Amino acid sequence: MFDGVGWGRKLSLAHSALRSAILVALLGIASTAGAQNEQHWTGNVGGGIGGGFTPLVGGISKKLNNGWHLKGGAGYKFTSHFSTTLELSYSGLGVGRAVLNEAKVPSGNAHVWSFTADPKIGFKPYHGVDTYLIGAVGYYRRVVQFTRPTIQPVIFSILCLVFSRVLFPLTKS
Repeated sequence: MFDGVGWGRKLSLAHSALRSAILVALLGIASTAGAQNEQHWTGNVGGGIGGGFTPLVGGISKKLNNGWHLKGGAGYKFTSHFSTTLELSYSGLGVGRAVLNEAKVPSGNAHVWSFTADPKIGFKPYHGVDTYLIGAVGYYRRVVQFTRPTIQPVIFSILCLVFSRVLFPLTKS
């Protein structure tokens, strides 16, 4: 599952994402607890942020490595029957060793970002049951980037007397 490269970094990233997700959840619970005291609140604007660990399953898990994601959005209630939410999402993923070997590159990364609009149409409550219809439209973009090895010549001097040309291995995106 993990290719052994950057194991500590991946584990640290997973722990950081988990801590962030717990913090967001606790803030969400605290905000709803405070909202219980507001009996006549009729706000038309709302929003939220979130993030966490992105596990991959199925065939894609053989090509990409688990990663992380961030998501944020805001909504507006136009009428008592129509509202919409706009969301922006970003997922950062690693590229699997088999794909890197096949492409003959030393490293790579992948990410997916999206922008969506989610309209909601509410119908008249019937016997205490609220029914609604939700739709979504959006734009998704997936990018996979590989680094390629190169050699960069660098000219430097030692004590301003001897000039030397040295080749340094680098990677370029």
